[in-house]
Amino acid sequence: SSADIKPQVFEQILRPALADLKGRCIFIGTPKGRNHFYDLYKMGLQGQEKDWKAWHFTSLDNPLLDPEEIEVAKASMSTFSFRQEFLASFEAPQSEIFKEDWVKVKDKDYEPSGGEYYMAVDLAGFEAVAANASNKKKHLDNTAIAIVKVEDNKWWVDKIDYGRWDIKEICERIIKHARNYDICRA
Repeated sequence: SSADIKPQVFEQILRPALADLKGRCIFIGTPKGRNHFYDLYKMGLQGQEKDWKAWHFTSLDNPLLDPEEIEVAKASMSTFSFRQEFLASFEAPQSEIFKEDWVKVKDKDYEPSGGEYYMAVDLAGFEAVAANASNKKKHLDNTAIAIVKVEDNKWWVDKIDYGRWDIKEICERIIKHARNYDICRA
């Protein structure tokens, strides 16, 4: 699968080998997050390089697969795994243990009467760190702060706050959300 090859294989071996005869190359694979394969896919979508093209096909597009079998697979897989393997999604694997229907988005007209608010923070790479490391800024993820209300083992997502912030701003946002939602846990 093209998603498994290292960037150096194309850049240092395949691309130079294509040059003498103006050869072509087709990358085919199942996505595995947003890696080098994703970058190549984006190049084909953007149309900035005249010789680059991109297509996206899912298992649903395959007439040889029984749609009922796809539904059976969906019921027995995590949302992340199903999207990656059957929908060819480039999502990152952060939600691989949850099924989407386990989490509800809080409706503006309905708020669970009981339960407690919780905050989860997923810290991402900081721009200052990327500048001093070999990481490229384009691969930095956003920091995400999720505020959820939990009642009877159901999670109601109230707010998702995300962006690329420095440490000071992240701390300020955490404190603000903790005060606004009366979140106080040790």
